[in-house]
Amino acid sequence: MSKLRKIGSAALLVAVVVGMIAGATGGAVAQTSTETPTATPTASGGDAVVANSTVSVGNDTRSVYADLTAGSSSSVDLEVTFVGISDGTETELETRNISLTAGEERLVERSNVDVSTYNSFRVKVTAPNLESTNATAEVGKVAKVAGGGLIGGDLGGDLFEGGMGIGVIVVAAGALLLVGRSS
Repeated sequence: MSKLRKIGSAALLVAVVVGMIAGATGGAVAQTSTETPTATPTASGGDAVVANSTVSVGNDTRSVYADLTAGSSSSVDLEVTFVGISDGTETELETRNISLTAGEERLVERSNVDVSTYNSFRVKVTAPNLESTNATAEVGKVAKVAGGGLIGGDLGGDLFEGGMGIGVIVVAAGALLLVGRSS
């Protein structure tokens, strides 16, 4: 067998195994959400509330989010506030100011979900300018989905989410060793 053919066979083996790992690890995320169709001004004349939803979190929660969309005819300025809730006590964690152009959609996500401190999060989206209420928001959480494949799980943390990176490295190193031995 020629050296070129051995390299081609090793590359094919790597591609097949990587494909099997990718298909078997699950690697997807599940989302749950609550949609608020349009903004409404508060009774006191303050900010227009676009969304104000509470999302429970647990060890399987990767992040909480607000998916924002500006109306097709005007830009909008929004504030997204993330509030951690522990046994009924609310702690405002951060507020982000977001400007959207007409028709733009943007996901605002908080991935620092400290489930040892908070059992739920409230995500509030407001429009500080009452004339800028042409917006919608969807609030929810992204759940971790455990992989059931050859490598699986959360091995390697964020850099190698789902263990995929480690699996690719192991398979590639094994293929190189095989090619090196047979030459």
